[in-house]
Amino acid sequence: MFRSYLLITARNLLKHKLYSLINILGLAFGIASSTVLFLLIKHETSYDQFHPFKDRIFRVVETIDQHGVGEHSASVPFPTASTLQKDYPKWIEKSVRLFNYQMPSLSISYQNKTYNESKFFFADSTFLEVFNFPLAQGDAEFALSKPHTVIISEIIAKKYFGKENPLGKKIIFWNRIPLIVTGVFETTNKPSHLQFDFIASFSTLESTIPEPIMNRWVWNPCWTYIVLRDKSFASELEAQFPTFVQKYFEDKMKDNVTLSLQALTDIHLKSNLDYEISPNGDIKYVYIFWVTAILILVIASINFMNLSNARAFLRAREVVVRKMIGADKEELIKQFLVESVLMSAVALVFAFIVVELASPHLSDLSGSPISNYIKNDWNIIKYVLFTGLFIGLLSGIYPAIYLASFDPTKMYRGSVLSGITEPRFRSVLVVVQFVIAILMLVSTFVSIRQLNYMKNAKLGFDKDYVLIVSIGGSSSVLLYDDIKRNLLQHPSILSVTSTEEVLGNNYQTHEYRTSINKAAYYPTITVAHDFLQTFNIEIVAGRDFIDKTKLLESYQNNSYIREEDFLTYFEDDEENAVIINESMVKYLGYVTPQDAIGQEFRSGEEGAEKIIGVVKDFHIASLHTPLQPFVIDLADRRTQRLHLKYVAIKIDKNRSEEAIVTLQNVWKKVNPNHALDYFFLEDKLNKLYMKEQKWSEISLQFSVAAIFIACMGFFGLASFIVEKQRKDVGIRRAIGATTLEIVFFLSQKLIRLVFVSILVAAPLGFILMHIWLSSFPYRIQLTPDIFAYSGSIIVFITVFIIGFHTFKIALQTPVEAIKSL
Repeated sequence: MFRSYLLITARNLLKHKLYSLINILGLAFGIASSTVLFLLIKHETSYDQFHPFKDRIFRVVETIDQHGVGEHSASVPFPTASTLQKDYPKWIEKSVRLFNYQMPSLSISYQNKTYNESKFFFADSTFLEVFNFPLAQGDAEFALSKPHTVIISEIIAKKYFGKENPLGKKIIFWNRIPLIVTGVFETTNKPSHLQFDFIASFSTLESTIPEPIMNRWVWNPCWTYIVLRDKSFASELEAQFPTFVQKYFEDKMKDNVTLSLQALTDIHLKSNLDYEISPNGDIKYVYIFWVTAILILVIASINFMNLSNARAFLRAREVVVRKMIGADKEELIKQFLVESVLMSAVALVFAFIVVELASPHLSDLSGSPISNYIKNDWNIIKYVLFTGLFIGLLSGIYPAIYLASFDPTKMYRGSVLSGITEPRFRSVLVVVQFVIAILMLVSTFVSIRQLNYMKNAKLGFDKDYVLIVSIGGSSSVLLYDDIKRNLLQHPSILSVTSTEEVLGNNYQTHEYRTSINKAAYYPTITVAHDFLQTFNIEIVAGRDFIDKTKLLESYQNNSYIREEDFLTYFEDDEENAVIINESMVKYLGYVTPQDAIGQEFRSGEEGAEKIIGVVKDFHIASLHTPLQPFVIDLADRRTQRLHLKYVAIKIDKNRSEEAIVTLQNVWKKVNPNHALDYFFLEDKLNKLYMKEQKWSEISLQFSVAAIFIACMGFFGLASFIVEKQRKDVGIRRAIGATTLEIVFFLSQKLIRLVFVSILVAAPLGFILMHIWLSSFPYRIQLTPDIFAYSGSIIVFITVFIIGFHTFKIALQTPVEAIKSL
């Protein structure tokens, strides 16, 4: 009997080739699209899940907050780990610290070759006890137990040593500190928020950082992790943190600092703190992917059910004949269910093929190795199989029961098709389908506009044609003056300065106290001379820092400056000068920027400083962060040159290639022992919006997929609806109706459904997009054209599909129309 069902099913599939192809491909693309999105979700939610103690590992984080200004830091002071473990041994089993000077890259040398490495960290000897990163070579127990030891990745081992055994090899850190390779990490595809190529022993730091600094509670440069004896101890330990802060932190910080614990498994998706060890994901986009996957699956399911039902009703005459020759209800139900499930099984095969073909492209697009999961994860495979078979059963149940229960004598009265009442829920399903498609289009347009807005917004400084050169973590910083002097000798170089951080990055906060006795921790931009000039930042009151070298030369040449001006400016800028922004003026309570000029600022334990200038507000961070008060400090004044990490070079936009060659030549001349590491500031700023970029691209891809699936189903359904009214078309033709009148008659109901979909989708889309945009401090306005474009695309496509079918029927003669029934 089952063999008979299969033969009948195969015959019907071949007889209705177009319906079968549309149905199978629509379901296949729907399942494939949702599967890929679930693979992305699986990747994002699997970060740090492979560690044995994952539920007991927590990161200690620090919040410095005073009057709403401060920082929320993923890192804490050096002594935090050891002191916590000493004071609370009954709760804390182990701890580990990671440190990299919070530099963008560090200089590593081997055999006269120097590289700038961005994934270099120092870690305590417990690193391999806390985290599960197995070694391919070396002894995990002793690999980091001694000073001047380092574990490297297999990629680095091949890069530096080729096929030689890396164990025992000596590399040089910062051109002066030897490190012996004691281990090599296994290469792993398991996602982790810890991305590293070098892990050096923490005890090595004793030779680079003075002990008093490592024992202070002011600087917070260490990412600190603890392993609790039981995860339930987390709340008990956090309750002790206020006492801990009062006991150990310095007096000026005790009332402003809060420590807390962050679960290891929450870091990637639920953390967006200052000084994150690596860029994190966002749980918001995981929810969006999940909803998108469900919606695409709903569209595909609606298509499959509608077309399966429509195709089943087209076979009503067959059902009548089979019932009249003795087929019972149960047999007919089984036949329809077998056909539906078999068709869904074929769709599953195509779905697996689509996923396999599309996964490399989507892996590149999303940055997630999703192709690994489909081959190795049985849960994903089971999901695909269950989804396909469930849709097949669900789609076959209704027509099977409906047709198998119908009275043959009633069905055979007149035209078979006209005797069947079209299910009302089919119209509802069509509306739901197009509402989803319109919503996905709206979300795509909004996300692209928001991304473009953030990338192109005016930031208050000139980001174009600015080259950034990394000099932190090496002796290159000591050569800054030589680098600057040589660069400025070339006409393609317009201005040169140096900064502690790239604009857009996190900035260190420092405590300042004003003459009106208002103290707080403010972001501080440590810069060299010509910072404002290089970035074309507007001064609204006061003046810029004066370069004493240029000033002295001008004074000696009797050019433009008087002796009293020279003495005043020299003292101010070398000893006690800062510049603030407009937001800081308002925060400090001054009425106008000019009122702040000459006011005193006291920084920490050091002497008073004067505000010499106020600049127009500009964004020192991404547009994810609101404008905030900040201080611009001159590196020369407090011998902070070693804190500078970047050289910023403004180049002539018409001579950019010449400027790059100039930079390369100057670097080779002044600093031949270090690799040149440079990038354009605009590219760096664009990377701040990688999450939005990724979401926009993925949204666009799956919006296209959703519309394609919806239109495939609508094509088949429109064909059925038009076919069902063929007799009416013949009659209208016979009484003189024109082609356009017939087209209008056939299409009016379908067009009405599309406009109902738009009316439903527009307010719903507005609400959903408003909620999403509300998470951005700076955002676009939701304008009517976004919804008009989305609706117009759907209308255009559906009108084309309807027109294709209706014109085909409308052009037939009355005899042809009636004869074909």
